[in-house]
Amino acid sequence: TMYEIRENLNSLAPWMKIVLCIFSGGLYGAVYRFCSGTKQGMFVGLIWPFINAALCGVPSIIDIITVCTDGKPTLFTD
Repeated sequence: TMYEIRENLNSLAPWMKIVLCIFSGGLYGAVYRFCSGTKQGMFVGLIWPFINAALCGVPSIIDIITVCTDGKPTLFTD
């Protein structure tokens, strides 16, 4: 289920989360947001890769910063 996927993403080692943020092109953040289970989270998760592409990767940089500081992506998440 989506809840289990999000819990598995939360249980990854911090360095692995950072590697996923850097090399997945925004997909780590998109899946994390989509698996929140809320309509808002699912919507943001679906459009996150497009936002990332339109803003030249700035959202991925924000995800990297929030993963380093909070241990998970926190921008537009529940």
